[in-house]
Amino acid sequence: MSMRLMRRVKAMRKEGTRSRLTANLLRGAAAGLAGAVAMRLAHMAEQRALLPRGAKGSEPSAAMVKALAESREIPVSDGLATAVGIGLQLGLGAAAGAALAAAQNKRRWPTWVNGLGLAGATWALTVPKGGILPKLGAAPPAENQSLDKVAIGMGAHLAYGFATAAALRALSDRS
Repeated sequence: MSMRLMRRVKAMRKEGTRSRLTANLLRGAAAGLAGAVAMRLAHMAEQRALLPRGAKGSEPSAAMVKALAESREIPVSDGLATAVGIGLQLGLGAAAGAALAAAQNKRRWPTWVNGLGLAGATWALTVPKGGILPKLGAAPPAENQSLDKVAIGMGAHLAYGFATAAALRALSDRS
């Protein structure tokens, strides 16, 4: 079995499959960064549009950093939590974009399928009762939030999914 695997690895190297996968991962990471920026912009715009004037919107990534720091009794300022949260959000966005690119290394799905799938997956991993943010105590589950706050989160995740999928398609078409 291991001899077959070794022959396959050698064949992949000859074919350039490894470099193609690396290029796809880099394109996916770049697309994920673009999507994460779109998510942040959509989140800010939706808060301004949907929340009552003067209402303070949430910053989920900063809240997650603060919750993690507090659980370990590490003091962290609001500014530092925001900066680290933005970095974390960009990094996770790039990782999810790379995962999407790896998943379609051999088969490409339509952009709308990728966008909807990525938005749904990131929403499901972060916002509902079993998601990362509620488990950390950074935000209540979506089920316990007002409709306008849930709409803000959904819109931001949709912006991330579709921007990432569109950027990945554009970057893949160029190569």
